[in-house]
Amino acid sequence: MPELPEVETISRDLNSYISGRKIISADVYDSRNLKNISSELFINSITGTTILRVYRAGKACVWDLSNNLSIIFHLRMTGKFIIQAIGIQSEKHTMIRINTDKEDIIFIDIRKFATINLVKTSELNSNNYIKNIGIDPTTEAFTIEYFRSIVNKLPRMNIKQFLLEQKHVTGIGNIYASEILFASRILPTRLIEGLSKTEINLLYTSIITILNKAIELRGTTFSDYRDSFDKKGGFQNELKVYNNTKGKCSNCNNTITKIKQNGRSTFLCSQCQK
Repeated sequence: MPELPEVETISRDLNSYISGRKIISADVYDSRNLKNISSELFINSITGTTILRVYRAGKACVWDLSNNLSIIFHLRMTGKFIIQAIGIQSEKHTMIRINTDKEDIIFIDIRKFATINLVKTSELNSNNYIKNIGIDPTTEAFTIEYFRSIVNKLPRMNIKQFLLEQKHVTGIGNIYASEILFASRILPTRLIEGLSKTEINLLYTSIITILNKAIELRGTTFSDYRDSFDKKGGFQNELKVYNNTKGKCSNCNNTITKIKQNGRSTFLCSQCQK
């Protein structure tokens, strides 16, 4: 958390409100998120630049600046941005404050696991995170033919493990993997080699449908996730299985089951998913 829909929501908000803004100054209150750069150099490198655009790459939020540098924010578990009026006191757990000519952007991280890299824009694709992510399922390049080709190369892989490994299809985390597999009626424990062509097609469709619906509803909030205006997402109201062990399947009324896979919780309906 956050996963693709949450980071897409945040990136769209930021792009709408701060692209074209000039960075007047910045403050680093806690440098633990900064990677391979000092607080002083980070501040000096971004001050005076204009934010050209903000967009998502996998689960990372990227800011392209006018001096041919880009900031890569990987939010990890609890990283978040808040857009607020100039001069408002920063809240607890604020790591960085970026002051523009119109708004302040606050970066907060309770768990301190988020990472912030400053790289040359021309070298973005060499970043250790970005160079290793797979195809983005919200792009036109994510075709059924391409999806089949990468799935068929991994016959002995567990299907949920496949969805979570970012080097194949990027952006899917634990919440959406459970929801996608439920929508596809596929047990998370199955190996890829046992999936029929029809099931692979349904899995492909479910990935697109679930992620796009979650983006439309501005992500899923359980505890920490908030959008750039500190508001909760709405997709948690649409979840069918995730974190629903006290509930019933919306299709068959069977009790939702929770299992562990590679140390992660998986939620499923043992009646509907085969």
